[in-house]
Amino acid sequence: MIFHSITAVPALIAADRLRGRQQVVLGSLYWLTILLLLEPGNIGRAVMAGYALRPDQECIRILGASLLGGLATPVLFMQMRRFPIRAGDWAKNALIQAAGIMLLSVAMITASCVLAEMILVRKALPIPAAILHELNYNWALLVICLASLAVGLEWVRATIGRDASTTVETRFLAEIAVRGRGTTIFVKVDDVDWLEAQGNYVALHVGAHTHLVRESLAQLEARLDPNRFLRIHRGAIVQLERISSVTAAGAGDAVIRLRNATEIRASRTYRAKVDALRGRSAF
Repeated sequence: MIFHSITAVPALIAADRLRGRQQVVLGSLYWLTILLLLEPGNIGRAVMAGYALRPDQECIRILGASLLGGLATPVLFMQMRRFPIRAGDWAKNALIQAAGIMLLSVAMITASCVLAEMILVRKALPIPAAILHELNYNWALLVICLASLAVGLEWVRATIGRDASTTVETRFLAEIAVRGRGTTIFVKVDDVDWLEAQGNYVALHVGAHTHLVRESLAQLEARLDPNRFLRIHRGAIVQLERISSVTAAGAGDAVIRLRNATEIRASRTYRAKVDALRGRSAF
């Protein structure tokens, strides 16, 4: 069970399905590994300076810094989703990510100095002087570590691919790529109210917005979870959770009303599925 959870992490990263708590845990483990690798050097410098490190304070420092790095990890994930380097304007997004990493490292150093003042017994410097000291000696290293984490996450996404999510928990789509002029956005399937065939395209209706995907409705239907999406017409598919009511219409048809007040006609060809909907207590 534990092995399965660990091996599933790369696919979850590739599919952007790591939740906030999971991101914190992943980041904490990353920073714990980095700090443990650096600790022998810290001990060596302390011995050469004639200063004996206290094991209890070192443990508190390492665990606290690991947790702080873990708490900063969701910010890194959010930044990577908002400014993907693989998008059309990758150069601009790369610069934005670099600037974000630099600012995040300053925030982490500031937070660590404040927490050290509150928690640690030994307070060598006041907070402003401690922040300047850490920026001078550790800022570049922290930027490199954050950049390495970001590059590693991007590598996982590029290597495994976004559709790697089909190997985790479900074989159905989690998001749909919408390509525009030099830009690709990813619409989460959870956010789609209904899908409509429009010639060679499929319109994804997401609240007040509509996105066009160059794909047939039949192709998309084959990759949607049938327990969540229902074909009600040769040109329409609705998400079951969005349905407010089903009303009988003439000639064996029905009118399906969504929670946002949109009404879609269901043809009699799909009458059996629509009749099954009427038996659902949620509507």
